[in-house]
Amino acid sequence: MVKLYIVRHCQATGNVLRQFQGRTDTDITDEGKAQLRLLTERFRDIPVDIICSSDLQRAMLTAAAINTHHRKGILPTSLLREIDAGEWEGKDIRTFPDIYPNESELWENAPDRFIAPGGEAMTEVYGRAEAVLRQIVSICEGKTAVIVSHGCTIRNIVCHIKYGDIKRLRDVDWSKNTGVTYAEFDGSWKLIFENDLSHLPEDKSGSFSGRLR
Repeated sequence: MVKLYIVRHCQATGNVLRQFQGRTDTDITDEGKAQLRLLTERFRDIPVDIICSSDLQRAMLTAAAINTHHRKGILPTSLLREIDAGEWEGKDIRTFPDIYPNESELWENAPDRFIAPGGEAMTEVYGRAEAVLRQIVSICEGKTAVIVSHGCTIRNIVCHIKYGDIKRLRDVDWSKNTGVTYAEFDGSWKLIFENDLSHLPEDKSGSFSGRLR
């Protein structure tokens, strides 16, 4: 059996400013640092064998917090990066419905058909999610793994685990900052819990979900 924890990065500046961060390597906020301290304690007594992370700093810092009491090597990988948002990178997401009405409609209501203007197609993100899960299965038999990633990428990972079909992406909720999802693989994937924030007090659990409005 493979045990897999999927964790979204802590709050970063783009979450507060409502900017689409994508591949932009933004700093974490003071609130994000507080979230990491609480996440560290959550993972104190959870056995961890392997930690993989997006190589963007908001994810790597989150992985380092999880690793505090385990002292494993963190494996950075571009497969876990956020969607390459192209022209959307760094821009105020609240302006997208007016400036990019067609793309915004797909993002909200048919995300499986979304292609970022000048960036990555959602089908490519889903392909990366599949590749990550295949790698986890191949190297983590009998082990507990943690992967740290981003909102859109995690949504695709969870979609693959729950449904195995990108057309069901709209049925997957957005994970919040430091939200923890847990799944097991024993011949097939089974989702045990999703977007758990029990390590955070209520005043630290609010963050941008990925919706444009």
